Amino acid sequence: MISERKQQKEKKTKSLSNFIFIFLACSFLGVLIYSLFFSDFLRVNRIILEGIKELDEKKVNKSLFSYISGSYLKILPRNSLIAVSKGELRKNLMRDFKKIKGIKIEKKFPDAIKIKITERKSLILWCSGGPCYIIDENGYAYSIIDLNSEEVRQNKLVKLVDNSAKPISLGEKVLEREFVESISNIRERIKEELKFDTEEEFSTQARVSGDIKIKINDGFTLFIDARQPLEVTFSTLKIFLENEDIKKKTKDLEYVDLKVEGKVYYKFKDEEKEKTEEKEVKN
Repeated sequence: MISERKQQKEKKTKSLSNFIFIFLACSFLGVLIYSLFFSDFLRVNRIILEGIKELDEKKVNKSLFSYISGSYLKILPRNSLIAVSKGELRKNLMRDFKKIKGIKIEKKFPDAIKIKITERKSLILWCSGGPCYIIDENGYAYSIIDLNSEEVRQNKLVKLVDNSAKPISLGEKVLEREFVESISNIRERIKEELKFDTEEEFSTQARVSGDIKIKINDGFTLFIDARQPLEVTFSTLKIFLENEDIKKKTKDLEYVDLKVEGKVYYKFKDEEKEKTEEKEVKN
């Protein structure tokens, strides 16, 4: 009888101990979950961006905070440092900002995310007999693009129209790397070295030709061969434009043709077309 009472007492004591242990464990787990996912201590308040050169940093920041706003299933805050998915952040950024080539994401305890962005070195828009594509630095058409989209405006893309209207496919290698580099640098070099602004749209008769037509704002049309070294092309053009006779009539130029290396063919607007002779200027 005494033994049974003792066993019952031990059983109750053990049950109470188990209950206390489970209660404390659950309480600890609850506090831990709250601290990790719901406490303000681990809420992302800072995003540290590195590597941005041409992208709009404010827009990237705004997009990042929009990705982590709200909650999962209306319960779990998305801006908890623990809950933030690096994979989702990377996926969303590379979807919305086509100029991004690579992303490295690091969580910084207790309230920050550090993101290092690698931008694509050169990008152009290619339009030919169908939708327009973004061409990466290796010459591949990797994304169909809406010309009126925010992506085009914010990424400062050069638009190149193929007048042959030969359609291309997503993922196709459209241009050689050297061609892409030349085209993406031309507008900047014209602005910096010659102090001319160009229209946004360049054109070519066919991608295999390498010939590019560039319209100077309120000025002449420039014809170049993108396969030729840019240094030679710009050196020839500078020598031509610095000629005293040309300087006086720069505004009257109709076109300047640099497709032949080391030579310039040009025409003035006031010349009769049928009487015009192409003039050659050598370095």
